[in-house]
Amino acid sequence: MDRLERKYKIDPKAVEALYLHLGRGDMDKGIEKFENKYRNRIMIERIGFDKNGRNKFYITIDKTKSKGGWNQFQIGISRRGTLRGVLRPRSSQRIDSENLGNAMELRNRLGKKYQGPISRVMNEENGVKVTELGGEDLFDLVQHTKLSKAVRLVIYKSLLEGVRELHRHGFTHSDLKMENIVVVRNGEGEITGVKIIDLDRLTEIGKSHRTRVGTRYVPYSPERIFGKDAGVANPKDDIWAAMCVICNLESKADEGDRLLQPTLVDKFNEYKQALRDDVAEEKLYSKKSLFDATGPANLFNNLIFHMGTIESAKRPAVERIIPLMSMLA
Repeated sequence: MDRLERKYKIDPKAVEALYLHLGRGDMDKGIEKFENKYRNRIMIERIGFDKNGRNKFYITIDKTKSKGGWNQFQIGISRRGTLRGVLRPRSSQRIDSENLGNAMELRNRLGKKYQGPISRVMNEENGVKVTELGGEDLFDLVQHTKLSKAVRLVIYKSLLEGVRELHRHGFTHSDLKMENIVVVRNGEGEITGVKIIDLDRLTEIGKSHRTRVGTRYVPYSPERIFGKDAGVANPKDDIWAAMCVICNLESKADEGDRLLQPTLVDKFNEYKQALRDDVAEEKLYSKKSLFDATGPANLFNNLIFHMGTIESAKRPAVERIIPLMSMLA
């Protein structure tokens, strides 16, 4: 590592950032993890150029966060120590050019000074994208951390604000799930929001997008799995997916600390099992909502109930949801 620092003029803070990331904020644990597991899996890669036209190098670590059929997501750290996400095609495949173009267009629409809950693309070259990245993703986080009600509400509000930004600029995320949402922390380590990452399926609203019709995948909306317009990007798909993220987080909380009432948690778990058993369609379309025939009185539960509305046209838009969620956060 010392040799790489000298050769590529890597700031020592970048190495510290790498250790802190590996150790989930604990420097000593990060160093130990690096020595025992990742020492031989570090690379220095040039991806893009800085504003002065000079080569831009990143430390990348072969620690793939997620592997889909089309890409893999790795951790990258700039020479100055900024944590980044590196999205690259798997094997000989290339990231879909239209979706890559959408991600670049979103970057332009957001502007250089954007600091919100969407992970902007920073550099792109030969199908490899470098994006802003927060911290740990929600899927990994809940494996070892219990999140308080207050923190969960901060996450939900920030997530919905990110969805609103995407929809305002004419796109759907189309792959919103726990693994594609990372937490953002302040200097004291407190969670202050999230960033939505992995924009390789970003699709213009109303356009067709790559999806396997009939895939029994929990964050996919009923119309995306069973509907006639399953291949058309609909902003209400993201609302259903956000509802699934919220339900998943609530189900991971201790029963006495949940915002979501037990009957809704049970209904959500039943739906996941019905998808696995391939009987979800007949169960879903006999109801107004995923959860029941009538909505609960509590504001939070009522919101989730309506986000789980089966008919997409009646599912609330994100602009209607955020003001109500803000009343709770």
